[in-house]
Amino acid sequence: MNDDEGYEVGYGKPPKATRFQSGQSGNPRGRPKGSAGIQTLLAKHLGKMVNVTIDGHQQRKTIKEAAVLSLVKSLINGTPDQKIKLLKFIMPLLEERETDEEFDFGKLSDDEVDMLEALLVKGGRTS
Repeated sequence: MNDDEGYEVGYGKPPKATRFQSGQSGNPRGRPKGSAGIQTLLAKHLGKMVNVTIDGHQQRKTIKEAAVLSLVKSLINGTPDQKIKLLKFIMPLLEERETDEEFDFGKLSDDEVDMLEALLVKGGRTS
């Protein structure tokens, strides 16, 4: 008697004879030891120090800090379209309420959330 009788073979349902045996991995060697994942690489490189000029003064900041400062500056000085795009990018990050150990943005008040949402809605209209 065939083990596949009464069993529908199709997408996501391979024949029983070709499945991995119990206790057998599909990737027996796995990821090589010492190879870094994307999160490890990002954390490593975003934590590197760089020289940045802020208000005419050279300062040492992490790449992560420099990127956030650049985003904030673009949010303040950018065109309305740039501000809308940045707010659409930033809002989900703020709504997650997960804070970084180095940065504690704190909890936004309901008024601040309403103001940011109003900016998004207002900016999204075409005149």
